[in-house]
Order: sequence, then C-alpha cells, then structure tokens
Amino acid sequence: MYRQADESNINQRLQTGDFNRRTKIINSQLGLEAAMANARFRQQAQSSRLSGLAQAAAMRDAIDQRVGASRSANLTNFLTSLGNIGRENMAFNMINSDRAWDYGIRRNGVTGFKNRRRG
Repeated sequence: MYRQADESNINQRLQTGDFNRRTKIINSQLGLEAAMANARFRQQAQSSRLSGLAQAAAMRDAIDQRVGASRSANLTNFLTSLGNIGRENMAFNMINSDRAWDYGIRRNGVTGFKNRRRG
C-alpha cells in the first residue's frame, strides 16, 4: 500500500509538472502575442502623433505666411497712402501759391476764386 501511494504521488507530481509546463508554454505564447500587439499599437500611436505634429507644423507655417503677407500689404498700403497725401499737398500748395491763377483750394477741399482786385 505504501508503494502504491508512493507511485500515485509520483504520478500526480509528473502530471502536475506536465500541467505546469503546458501552462507556462501557453502563458509564454499569450505574453508574446500581447507584447507584439502592444508594440504594433505603440508604433501606430507614434505614427499618428508624428502625423499630427507634421500637420500642426504645416498649419503654423501657413498661418505665418498669411500673417507676413498681410503685414507686407498693410505696410505697402500705408506707404502708398502717405505718398499720395504728399502729392496732394504738393498740388494744393502749387495751386494756391501760383498768382497767375485766379482760383484756389481751401484746406477743407472747397475750391473758389481768390480775392479779386476791384478796380
């Protein structure tokens, strides 16, 4: 009986060892599959992140170009208007300072005859 119990215990230990080996193999395979899936997901997340960063950089560049173009246009228009004001002032002064002409322009833009000599 002692021998039978000992053989039964040995059999159970062998079966337990086999079961544990199979369990370890299955767990290792599942762990490897999970690690591979996680690596794929990390790669996809990194790719999406880089794509988003590239799009954000492109948008910033486009905005910077538009802002630069607007500033350039504003400065050009300002300088053109300033030049036009100077030309208008020069024409105003030329008209009013020429004694040969019998009319003039007031500062408010109204034109009229200069004071005529009465004789």
